[in-house]
Amino acid sequence: MYCPECGCEYREGFTECSDCHVTLRPGEPPDPLPDASPGPPRAVIENLELVPVLACGNAAQLALARGVLDDAGIPYLLNDYGASVSRLGEHGVYWGSSATIQVASDRAREAQALLAPFEEG
Repeated sequence: MYCPECGCEYREGFTECSDCHVTLRPGEPPDPLPDASPGPPRAVIENLELVPVLACGNAAQLALARGVLDDAGIPYLLNDYGASVSRLGEHGVYWGSSATIQVASDRAREAQALLAPFEEG
């Protein structure tokens, strides 16, 4: 006997999964596919058009921007190049790490509107 939802095995005599509360099935749970992996199929990821929506060298602003996207449910790709860059700012030269956030093209306008306050001038 096994649960069709979670795959837990049970001894004969049980009829319902104690966690999922669904009716158990006879036999053993099916083996997962050996190449199965979570997430969308690779072809979908390869054909996804990504658009850069924020380039940032300030770690605090980057963390806040990521939080905004997380709260809005917008998946993103963070390219943290890890390269040190120097910028001439109001108070002299400072060093930081350059990073770019990219989102799927169908969510780009929404993300750009949310991230507008984080654009470095």
